Amino acid sequence: MEFNKIKKQIQNLTSQENEIQNYENKLFRAQQYDGDDRVIPIQEAVEELNIQKDKYQLFSKIPRLDEIVGGFREGQLVVVSAPTGQGKTSMMQTFTENFDEKCLWFTYEVGLEEFIEKFSEIPLFYLPRQLKQNSLVWLENKIIEAKAKFGCKVIFIDHLHYLLEMQKMAEAKSISLLVGMMMRELKKMAIHHEIIIFLVSHMRKILYDRLPEIEDLRDCLPANQLIYVNGQRKRVDKIKKGDIVVSYKSIKKLQLDKIADIWQTGKKKIFKLTTKTGRQIECSSGHKFYATTFKKAKKFGASQGCGIAGWIKLKDLQIGQKIAVVKNYPDTKREDINSEQAKLLGWIIGDGYITKNYYSEITTATKKEAEFIKRIAGVGFNLDCKITSYKDKKAYRVYLTGNNKKNKLAHFLKKNKFNPIKEKKYVPEFMFRQSKKIIGEFLSGLFQADGSINLGGKNKSEAILVLHTISEQLAKDVQSLFTRLGIISFRRKQKMESSGFKSSMGYIWQVNLYGRNIIQFGKMSGFVLDKKRRFDKLLKNWKPKEKERNQDLFFDRIKSIEYIGEKETYDISVKGHHKSLRNNSFCVNDFITHNSSFIGQESDLVFFIKRVKEGEEYTNKAVLKVAKNRRTGKLGNVRLIYNNHHFEEYTDAYDEEYAKIG
Repeated sequence: MEFNKIKKQIQNLTSQENEIQNYENKLFRAQQYDGDDRVIPIQEAVEELNIQKDKYQLFSKIPRLDEIVGGFREGQLVVVSAPTGQGKTSMMQTFTENFDEKCLWFTYEVGLEEFIEKFSEIPLFYLPRQLKQNSLVWLENKIIEAKAKFGCKVIFIDHLHYLLEMQKMAEAKSISLLVGMMMRELKKMAIHHEIIIFLVSHMRKILYDRLPEIEDLRDCLPANQLIYVNGQRKRVDKIKKGDIVVSYKSIKKLQLDKIADIWQTGKKKIFKLTTKTGRQIECSSGHKFYATTFKKAKKFGASQGCGIAGWIKLKDLQIGQKIAVVKNYPDTKREDINSEQAKLLGWIIGDGYITKNYYSEITTATKKEAEFIKRIAGVGFNLDCKITSYKDKKAYRVYLTGNNKKNKLAHFLKKNKFNPIKEKKYVPEFMFRQSKKIIGEFLSGLFQADGSINLGGKNKSEAILVLHTISEQLAKDVQSLFTRLGIISFRRKQKMESSGFKSSMGYIWQVNLYGRNIIQFGKMSGFVLDKKRRFDKLLKNWKPKEKERNQDLFFDRIKSIEYIGEKETYDISVKGHHKSLRNNSFCVNDFITHNSSFIGQESDLVFFIKRVKEGEEYTNKAVLKVAKNRRTGKLGNVRLIYNNHHFEEYTDAYDEEYAKIG
């Protein structure tokens, strides 16, 4: 036994020596490594980049376009898009004539004879003798061949959808996914082979005289929408590349993903979608939602002809259709405040008053509640509160000041600039960063002040938990907080005469909980003192009808979709794993949404072209819009005129027909 023990120790030592030797060998090889992917100082990378910039810039010889774009560069993927007949192919043929570079063409849509007829004089360019396949492998092989034989640096593909293999399109659950995969592969080719790829992409017909916009390719969000980022809510215009968002993994689960890019897309037409539970989101008509098939008065299930429809654009959704919304976010585990502080802050919002100097007080209906507040204020903020009773009514006032010269609560409120009053009440933003435990304590204090538990329904046998407030923002915030606890709530607006409350506004907001969500509230938040006893008594012999479902999403019914005007918008790309559409999704205003098109997402430059009309007839004039410019961000319009099979810049000072479409 002793011999075996010593033998094992020797073997372990030998193994450790081998590991050390292997590691030293790796270090030596790494030190000597001089491949293209070696690690270099940033100064060397910047120097190489500057050399590359000076070495290669390709200009279109259309002055206004070159000014906006700043020259085309190797590795770029450029999309030229418009409805049929607007001049996309003619625009790329003009580039072919103007570029001082050898070009390779893949023209799928028209025959060679028709294609050549569109040139005034045939410039030198290259193309495959036959278009044998429509696969990316064949396409890349032809690019390599043209580069090796003739030094081709510019590739024109007309158009995108001819590249999709027909069999794969038929079998695919999502054409959008296939397009996304193809766009990423084309971008990789552009970088790897140091070429510029121009890609024609058809789009839906524009029924009115306007320039196409980036939203015609994909979705956009107004700046004021709130995205769940890094465990908190963040306005769209405050989002940064690299931020961590929550995205779709399955019908039951959410996952973490990373923002790959965000850019401004100008003013867009915006719609507001409202659901049965009262959730709202503002977005463009192309924004996608994860929806069920629309079958009115039918139960969900394959046998009923209902099921998952997948990612559907807003413009294609119907009132009454169900879409996926967030029920439960991941727990942040963060606790910047303790339980007593959270409960007290919730109570202050409900029944409290804060002065301009951030000193506060709370009014209670019972002496027990006043004493309870005094205790948690002492534990949470080291306050020695004073309690007084009203002379003319049965109520008590708790002064959250005490005898302390340094009021920790006042300092905390001032630091966070938190002073909500009346209809301007809201939940402080730091509360959305907290753990489920702390959020539960905050809601406990708020509902203790302004919440009630009753029996309702047809036979007064169903429990209903209600929060009343005159602040719409507070109602929205509370509903959003419940998603942190896995609780489904309903937000409603009610006329004052039917609510039993008084207000000059004439209406009041409610946040209601039903069924198992009330039980979940009791576990995560709950009441205290007499309200707790009443809560427990009502729930003692009551069992909700629905089954408990442990999932992060649920399907909410669409109540309305309305146009609300034009707003400045932003576009967001989520990195994900790119194995499915779900990995480009993210949560906005507690909805799960999706980038509607990979065409705009993966490209470096997006051009739209629109011909000018005189009456019902098209003229030889057109406008080219630079709708996306990833490198510099500069956007703008270029006025063009088509002469002798060739686009040129239109330089007259003013033209009424151009002005009609921008």
